[in-house]
Amino acid sequence: MSEIRKTILISKRKMKLGNNPTSLIVELSTFIDIFTLCRETNTLPRPGGLLDQDSLYVHLMRHALICQDERRQLDEAKSKQGS
Repeated sequence: MSEIRKTILISKRKMKLGNNPTSLIVELSTFIDIFTLCRETNTLPRPGGLLDQDSLYVHLMRHALICQDERRQLDEAKSKQGS
C-alpha cells in the first residue's frame, strides 16, 4: 500500500522519497490539502498547464486523486451498510 493511499485511507503520515538520507520529505497531509484545494478551485499548484508542472507533483496528484476516489467509494459503501 502506498504512503499516499495509507494517508488518505487510514491516517496522516509522512512519505520519504528515495534512498538517500537527505532525500526530499513530503508532508502528505499538506500535499493532499493543496491537491484538494487545487481540485476544488480547478487550478494547478504552479503557473502554467499540466505539462509545466513538476513531474513529481503530477504523479502525486494523480495518485491522490485515485486514492480520494477510493476513499469516497469506501465511505459510500459504509454509509449504505449503516442504512
